[in-house]
Amino acid sequence: MLKLLLLALLVAAVVAVLRGAFRGRSAPATLTAPEPIVACAHCGLLLPVAETWPATQRASGRVFCSEAHRTADESAAAS
Repeated sequence: MLKLLLLALLVAAVVAVLRGAFRGRSAPATLTAPEPIVACAHCGLLLPVAETWPATQRASGRVFCSEAHRTADESAAAS
């Protein structure tokens, strides 16, 4: 009788462990494409494109890390 009770407890423990192992699994996180990194035209700091300040001159294609660097670069170019 004791052997049967121990066997039932062992089976219940194995079932509980297996259920917990399968419940804990989640779908793998989807990876997004990395954002392009560019260098500031004034100081060379690398930063994501979304955080850059574009040049105010038309079609220059230059980007800056801050408004101060954009202003400094454009005032130096105007002189």
